[in-house]
This record gives sequence, C-alpha cells and structure tokens, in this order.
Amino acid sequence: MPTKEKKQGRRARLLRKFRRHKAENASSKPQHGLVGLLETMRVQMEVIETLDTHNMFSELTASLVMQIDVFNICLAALLFDIIVSL
Repeated sequence: MPTKEKKQGRRARLLRKFRRHKAENASSKPQHGLVGLLETMRVQMEVIETLDTHNMFSELTASLVMQIDVFNICLAALLFDIIVSL
C-alpha cells in the first residue's frame, strides 16, 4: 500500500475516533465550573497522547525504512565489488 494511501487511512481512522468520542460527549450534559474544566483538560490530553503515539510510530517507521535502504545499498555495493573482482 503506498504511503499516501496509508496516511489517508490513518487520518480517516483518527478523525473517526475523534467524531465518535465527540458524539459520546455530546450525549452527556455539559459540565460547568471546575468539573467542566477538568473534563476539557482530560479530552485535550487524550488528543495529545493519540497524536504523540501517531508521531512516534511515524518516526519509527521512517527510521526503519532508512536503515533498510542503507543496508540494501551497502549490500549491493559489496556484491558489485565481489562480482567485479572475479
């Protein structure tokens, strides 16, 4: 699956998750005062945690792809040197 399609799929899943969470919160009555503030902070922390996890996964995937590319390039160069020396 191309990376552009993967990104769109992840984005769609993330938006679906946020919409579902928003719908669940919309059914409950709004809270005021400190309780409402705490609820808002909790939701914001959940969003930040989700984004942090997504970013960490993206960085890990990118670093693995880079490692594989460097390994393949080195292997190809080594094989080329062996073939040329024959």
